[in-house]
Amino acid sequence: MDGINGITGLYSIAVLVSLGWVNEYVQAFTSADFIVYPLLASLVFLFFNFRKRAKCFAGDVGSVGIAFWVVTLLLLLIIRTQDLIWLGFLMV
Repeated sequence: MDGINGITGLYSIAVLVSLGWVNEYVQAFTSADFIVYPLLASLVFLFFNFRKRAKCFAGDVGSVGIAFWVVTLLLLLIIRTQDLIWLGFLMV
């Protein structure tokens, strides 16, 4: 997920904003802080990564860390709603 400048940050922001919307308007499944803080971290990372010559990279550890965070939030949502339809967030 980290081969192209900006792809990790943009994907993370897209999924986290979507999960934040679901948490706020559809089904509250976690504290908003667990979505807002990774979203802010992704925005800061994107500032340094989304350019022609990136100043920093997530690498394997960063990409896997973000993936674990997103999957954990999705699992919390699936457990709360008892519905697997939310796996659609991974189809990007």
